[in-house]
Amino acid sequence: MCFDLLETTNQWDDSNVRDAGMARLVVEVLAREPGGRATLWAHLGHVGREQVIGQRTMGAHLATALGDGYRVYGLSAVAGSARAWDTKGEVGVIANPLRVPPPGSLEAVLGAASGVAQVTYWTFARATGDC
Repeated sequence: MCFDLLETTNQWDDSNVRDAGMARLVVEVLAREPGGRATLWAHLGHVGREQVIGQRTMGAHLATALGDGYRVYGLSAVAGSARAWDTKGEVGVIANPLRVPPPGSLEAVLGAASGVAQVTYWTFARATGDC
């Protein structure tokens, strides 16, 4: 697996280099403990096994390097709040209330399937696309 870092000139290139670098770091950490396991928390846009709009995600690199040993689990929260930087970057990390998911969205469907749970974990390793 090749992870050459290139000088970049735009956001698309920066994103590709960033995700390749993140994957390289994960592979190097795992190599320090053969047979070891790790949990990596990141946005689904980074950990997904597929490319996103022509960009090779960290997950695509890791899926190539680790094969079936690389698994992705989705975390879906349909109520409550999440802590993140304020949008203007002036205050720091604050609680941001989660919006109610629109009817028919993936979050609304998974939320309804989970009953009263505000936070659920899902794995899509054997997802077929059949309803």
